[in-house]
Amino acid sequence: MKNLTIVGAQWGDEGKGKIVDHLCGKFDVVLRFQGGHNAGHTIVIKDKKFILSILPSGLIRNKLCVIGSSVVIDPFHFLNEINLLKKKRIIVTKENLRISNNASILLPFHSLIDQIRENKLSKKKIGTTGRGIGPCYEDKIARRGLKIYDLEDINHLKNRLKNLINFHNIFLKSVSKKIISFNEILKSLVSIRKKILPFSEDVSELLNSKKFSNKKFLFEGAQGLMLDVDHGTFPFVTSSNTIPASAAISLGVKPSKIGNILGIVKAYTTRVGEGPFPTELRSGQGLELAKKGNEFGSVTGRPRRCGWFDAVQCKKAINIAGIDSLALTK
Repeated sequence: MKNLTIVGAQWGDEGKGKIVDHLCGKFDVVLRFQGGHNAGHTIVIKDKKFILSILPSGLIRNKLCVIGSSVVIDPFHFLNEINLLKKKRIIVTKENLRISNNASILLPFHSLIDQIRENKLSKKKIGTTGRGIGPCYEDKIARRGLKIYDLEDINHLKNRLKNLINFHNIFLKSVSKKIISFNEILKSLVSIRKKILPFSEDVSELLNSKKFSNKKFLFEGAQGLMLDVDHGTFPFVTSSNTIPASAAISLGVKPSKIGNILGIVKAYTTRVGEGPFPTELRSGQGLELAKKGNEFGSVTGRPRRCGWFDAVQCKKAINIAGIDSLALTK
């Protein structure tokens, strides 16, 4: 089997985690290429239930997993998920997990900013999860955000962090009584840096090395194609590129390395947050479908918007993503 890239062909929550878990035994490396801890993968194995938001689900099958540079990483949530897996007797070390040293760091104040902005939008909300994904990506594009490698030198970290906090406090002073404490954030980052850095690596160099020349890669996307920041239902989209082409960019490998592209769909359609949804069931049928399909957000806990299968939307997703085949999960 060639390398494979798995993406959701709808608005996310298509059951990608189940397919990744089912297929990863045929691959050597599982690679996460975008998004943050706003994406939930739920996997049930016998009597154990695993809900992962940032860690690649291949860890459950003891595969080498890699997180790419286009992923935004909340280091505190990252360590929390590692501890949750440890309680279920899955030990995560640098032997089975690597994270790109130039992946962006998501900090607690990103969530604060996200939530304040959503509240100010009132009836015009985007419908974000409030976990700070958008503000973190903004800092990345504006070239003021922190990278994993910034944790290596504390003096360098201080300077970068101070500039970042000074920028955001201008906004927070104008809309909120709460501002960011430099000392508090710095102290928390210093306390965990030695737990994060062992996983950090130039993953592009690693994956392009001779050691990996014959390895089979399974690339794992988050959200769905219609939430792509460029090709989705803008502005009601996520803040990253969910299309398969972004996998090569994130992991620093040539485009041909992503292999075949598998799109995941459900027999019906769901959507989290706001935005257009032509086939939405606004009656009690929608809520009934949510209950039967257990369609409740892993982050928000709220029932997802449910509707009929949208063939027009799915066809567009297939075209922009170059999908080779589809898999139906429900």
